[in-house]
Amino acid sequence: VREETRSIPIILMSAFGDASEWIEGMKLGAVDYITKPFQAEELLARVKTHLSLRKAVTLIERQMAALRKSSEKQKLELEHRHLAQAELRRRFDEAERSRRALLGILEDHKRSELERERLLTAIGQAAELIIVTDPLGNIAYVNPAFETVTGYAKAEVIGRNPRLLKSGIQDKAVYRALWETLLSGRTWSGRLVNMRKDGT
Repeated sequence: VREETRSIPIILMSAFGDASEWIEGMKLGAVDYITKPFQAEELLARVKTHLSLRKAVTLIERQMAALRKSSEKQKLELEHRHLAQAELRRRFDEAERSRRALLGILEDHKRSELERERLLTAIGQAAELIIVTDPLGNIAYVNPAFETVTGYAKAEVIGRNPRLLKSGIQDKAVYRALWETLLSGRTWSGRLVNMRKDGT
């Protein structure tokens, strides 16, 4: 049976009733057999039956192909859905990591702010005179004890050089040593005799 005639039902017709010939014919592609003599109505009925069967088989094959195509499409859609869900999970996990990192930064910032507030409170309540300068040596902060001891208001000294407190009692070497120590990033410790706002 050739490929181009495979869809045409073949009915064997023989005067011999040998079953082996029918079996061989069926192996070669025949769909039925009929022995002579035969009635025309019987042959016509068999032809109609096989044509109906061929139509049904063709319809089923088409439906199966459509189902396979639909199944492949559904499989692709399912794969795409799984990929989209995996990407969504990845992005969610990434967003969750970012959220946790941000929370950690915010908590660190909050702790730093609390420590800063405690430090400022401690400096503000200290009985010792405290001056903080900027890198150029100008006053950036003074505590309340500074105002009490010197008589200068905070607003009067911010942005000015601490030399406004010089009494003239100590020589320049003391101040030179002080600034060399501070500018090198070390802590200076010593005693200064300063002058109050009222000149005392």
